Amino acid sequence: MRIYHKRYIFFLMAFVLYLSFIVIDSFAKNRTLSWVAPTTYTDGSAIDNTDAITYYGYIKDISMDTISEQFDNVAETSFIFQDNVLKQGFTYAFWVKAKSQLHGTLSEESSIYVWKVPYYPVLTSPVDNATGVPNPVTFTWQAVTGAKKYRLVVDNDADFSSPEVNVITGNTSWTGTLSGSTLYHWRVRDLR
Repeated sequence: MRIYHKRYIFFLMAFVLYLSFIVIDSFAKNRTLSWVAPTTYTDGSAIDNTDAITYYGYIKDISMDTISEQFDNVAETSFIFQDNVLKQGFTYAFWVKAKSQLHGTLSEESSIYVWKVPYYPVLTSPVDNATGVPNPVTFTWQAVTGAKKYRLVVDNDADFSSPEVNVITGNTSWTGTLSGSTLYHWRVRDLR
Protein backbone atom coordinates (compact mmCIF):
# COMPACT_ATOMS: atom_id res chain seq x y z
CA MET A 1 0.00 0.00 0.00
CA ARG A 2 2.79 2.41 0.80
CA ILE A 3 4.45 1.83 -2.61
CA TYR A 4 1.18 2.48 -4.43
CA HIS A 5 0.79 5.70 -2.48
CA LYS A 6 4.30 6.85 -3.43
CA ARG A 7 3.68 6.05 -7.09
CA TYR A 8 0.47 8.04 -6.94
CA ILE A 9 2.27 11.03 -5.42
CA PHE A 10 5.03 10.77 -8.02
CA PHE A 11 2.43 10.75 -10.79
CA LEU A 12 0.77 13.90 -9.46
CA MET A 13 4.10 15.68 -9.11
CA ALA A 14 5.08 14.73 -12.65
CA PHE A 15 1.70 15.85 -13.98
CA VAL A 16 2.13 19.32 -12.52
CA LEU A 17 5.23 19.85 -14.64
CA TYR A 18 3.36 19.51 -17.93
CA LEU A 19 1.13 21.97 -19.73
CA SER A 20 -1.64 21.80 -22.30
CA PHE A 21 -2.05 24.27 -25.13
CA ILE A 22 -4.65 25.37 -27.62
CA VAL A 23 -3.20 27.19 -30.62
CA ILE A 24 -4.88 30.37 -31.73
CA ASP A 25 -3.61 30.89 -35.27
CA SER A 26 -3.82 34.66 -35.19
CA PHE A 27 -5.24 37.52 -33.25
CA ALA A 28 -8.53 36.65 -34.91
CA LYS A 29 -11.45 37.72 -32.82
CA ASN A 30 -14.79 39.35 -33.11
CA ARG A 31 -14.37 42.70 -34.79
CA THR A 32 -16.97 45.42 -34.66
CA LEU A 33 -17.60 47.86 -37.46
CA SER A 34 -19.76 50.75 -36.33
CA TRP A 35 -21.21 53.90 -37.80
CA VAL A 36 -23.19 56.97 -36.80
CA ALA A 37 -26.96 56.77 -37.13
CA PRO A 38 -28.42 59.23 -39.65
CA THR A 39 -30.40 62.16 -38.29
CA THR A 40 -32.13 63.24 -41.50
CA TYR A 41 -33.73 61.66 -44.54
CA THR A 42 -32.13 62.25 -47.95
CA ASP A 43 -34.54 65.19 -48.48
CA GLY A 44 -33.10 66.89 -45.38
CA SER A 45 -36.09 66.41 -43.08
CA ALA A 46 -35.52 65.04 -39.58
CA ILE A 47 -35.97 61.30 -39.10
CA ASP A 48 -39.30 60.49 -37.44
CA ASN A 49 -38.62 58.89 -34.04
CA THR A 50 -41.24 56.21 -34.82
CA ASP A 51 -39.36 55.15 -37.95
CA ALA A 52 -37.39 51.94 -37.62
CA ILE A 53 -34.08 52.46 -39.39
CA THR A 54 -32.19 49.35 -40.46
CA TYR A 55 -28.80 49.03 -42.09
CA TYR A 56 -27.24 47.16 -44.99
CA GLY A 57 -23.51 46.88 -45.51
CA TYR A 58 -20.64 45.13 -47.19
CA ILE A 59 -17.02 44.23 -46.60
CA LYS A 60 -15.46 43.95 -50.03
CA ASP A 61 -12.10 42.54 -51.15
CA ILE A 62 -10.84 45.41 -53.29
CA SER A 63 -8.26 43.43 -55.28
CA MET A 64 -10.69 40.65 -56.25
CA ASP A 65 -13.77 42.91 -56.41
CA THR A 66 -15.78 40.37 -54.39
CA ILE A 67 -17.99 40.68 -51.32
CA SER A 68 -16.38 38.93 -48.32
CA GLU A 69 -19.06 39.69 -45.74
CA GLN A 70 -22.41 41.36 -45.95
CA PHE A 71 -25.28 42.08 -43.62
CA ASP A 72 -28.77 43.37 -44.01
CA ASN A 73 -31.68 44.42 -41.86
CA VAL A 74 -29.45 45.19 -38.87
CA ALA A 75 -31.20 47.42 -36.33
CA GLU A 76 -28.03 48.45 -34.47
CA THR A 77 -25.37 50.86 -35.69
CA SER A 78 -22.72 48.17 -35.62
CA PHE A 79 -21.89 44.82 -37.19
CA ILE A 80 -19.81 42.10 -35.53
CA PHE A 81 -17.82 39.60 -37.59
CA GLN A 82 -14.84 37.25 -37.20
CA ASP A 83 -11.86 38.91 -38.84
CA ASN A 84 -10.39 35.51 -39.71
CA VAL A 85 -12.87 35.34 -42.63
CA LEU A 86 -10.69 37.96 -44.29
CA LYS A 87 -7.46 37.03 -46.07
CA GLN A 88 -4.11 38.14 -44.68
CA GLY A 89 -2.41 40.86 -46.68
CA PHE A 90 -5.55 41.74 -48.64
CA THR A 91 -7.15 45.20 -48.66
CA TYR A 92 -10.84 45.54 -47.84
CA ALA A 93 -13.44 48.29 -48.01
CA PHE A 94 -16.54 48.69 -45.84
CA TRP A 95 -19.62 50.80 -46.41
CA VAL A 96 -23.18 50.90 -45.19
CA LYS A 97 -26.64 52.16 -46.25
CA ALA A 98 -29.62 53.01 -44.05
CA LYS A 99 -33.21 52.06 -44.87
CA SER A 100 -36.35 53.74 -43.60
CA GLN A 101 -39.09 51.27 -42.68
CA LEU A 102 -41.75 54.02 -42.93
CA HIS A 103 -40.69 55.28 -46.34
CA GLY A 104 -39.01 52.15 -47.70
CA THR A 105 -36.12 54.15 -49.10
CA LEU A 106 -32.42 53.50 -48.94
CA SER A 107 -29.88 56.18 -48.15
CA GLU A 108 -26.83 56.97 -50.18
CA GLU A 109 -23.80 54.78 -49.41
CA SER A 110 -21.75 55.94 -46.45
CA SER A 111 -18.17 56.99 -46.75
CA ILE A 112 -15.93 54.02 -47.48
CA TYR A 113 -13.53 52.77 -44.81
CA VAL A 114 -10.49 50.93 -46.20
CA TRP A 115 -8.03 48.74 -44.28
CA LYS A 116 -5.43 46.05 -44.92
CA VAL A 117 -5.47 42.80 -42.94
CA PRO A 118 -1.98 42.16 -41.54
CA TYR A 119 0.00 38.97 -42.02
CA TYR A 120 0.10 36.66 -39.02
CA PRO A 121 2.96 34.33 -38.15
CA VAL A 122 2.33 30.58 -38.49
CA LEU A 123 2.54 29.04 -35.01
CA THR A 124 4.74 25.92 -34.97
CA SER A 125 5.28 24.79 -31.37
CA PRO A 126 3.63 23.75 -29.14
CA VAL A 127 1.10 22.34 -31.57
CA ASP A 128 -2.67 22.68 -31.19
CA ASN A 129 -4.12 20.59 -28.34
CA ALA A 130 -0.64 19.56 -27.20
CA THR A 131 -0.46 17.83 -23.83
CA GLY A 132 2.57 16.82 -21.81
CA VAL A 133 4.47 19.92 -22.89
CA PRO A 134 7.66 20.24 -20.81
CA ASN A 135 8.04 23.23 -18.55
CA PRO A 136 9.74 25.63 -19.21
CA VAL A 137 8.02 25.77 -22.57
CA THR A 138 9.40 27.18 -25.81
CA PHE A 139 6.96 28.87 -28.17
CA THR A 140 8.07 29.04 -31.80
CA TRP A 141 6.56 30.52 -34.95
CA GLN A 142 7.54 31.23 -38.54
CA ALA A 143 9.01 34.60 -39.44
CA VAL A 144 6.88 37.10 -41.33
CA THR A 145 8.62 39.08 -44.08
CA GLY A 146 9.12 42.65 -42.94
CA ALA A 147 8.36 41.99 -39.27
CA LYS A 148 10.81 43.62 -36.87
CA LYS A 149 9.23 42.35 -33.65
CA TYR A 150 6.50 40.01 -32.50
CA ARG A 151 4.00 40.08 -29.64
CA LEU A 152 3.43 36.73 -27.92
CA VAL A 153 0.36 36.41 -25.70
CA VAL A 154 -0.31 33.31 -23.56
CA ASP A 155 -3.41 33.04 -21.41
CA ASN A 156 -5.43 30.42 -19.60
CA ASP A 157 -8.58 32.27 -20.76
CA ALA A 158 -9.65 31.75 -24.37
CA ASP A 159 -10.58 35.44 -24.64
CA PHE A 160 -7.05 36.51 -23.61
CA SER A 161 -8.51 38.81 -20.95
CA SER A 162 -5.78 38.21 -18.34
CA PRO A 163 -2.58 37.05 -20.07
CA GLU A 164 0.07 35.18 -18.12
CA VAL A 165 2.58 36.17 -20.82
CA ASN A 166 2.44 39.31 -22.94
CA VAL A 167 5.90 39.95 -24.36
CA ILE A 168 7.47 41.64 -27.33
CA THR A 169 10.52 39.96 -28.87
CA GLY A 170 12.66 40.35 -31.97
CA ASN A 171 12.99 36.56 -32.24
CA THR A 172 10.70 33.84 -33.61
CA SER A 173 10.71 32.00 -30.29
CA TRP A 174 10.34 32.63 -26.58
CA THR A 175 10.93 30.36 -23.59
CA GLY A 176 9.34 30.72 -20.18
CA THR A 177 7.92 28.85 -17.20
CA LEU A 178 4.17 28.61 -16.70
CA SER A 179 1.96 27.03 -14.05
CA GLY A 180 1.47 23.30 -14.59
CA SER A 181 -1.81 21.37 -15.01
CA THR A 182 -3.29 24.28 -16.94
CA LEU A 183 -4.81 24.65 -20.40
CA TYR A 184 -3.25 27.63 -22.18
CA HIS A 185 -4.11 29.51 -25.36
CA TRP A 186 -1.45 31.35 -27.33
CA ARG A 187 -1.12 33.68 -30.27
CA VAL A 188 1.55 35.75 -31.99
CA ARG A 189 1.31 38.92 -34.03
CA ASP A 190 3.98 40.72 -36.00
CA LEU A 191 4.68 44.33 -35.08
CA ARG A 192 5.94 46.50 -37.91
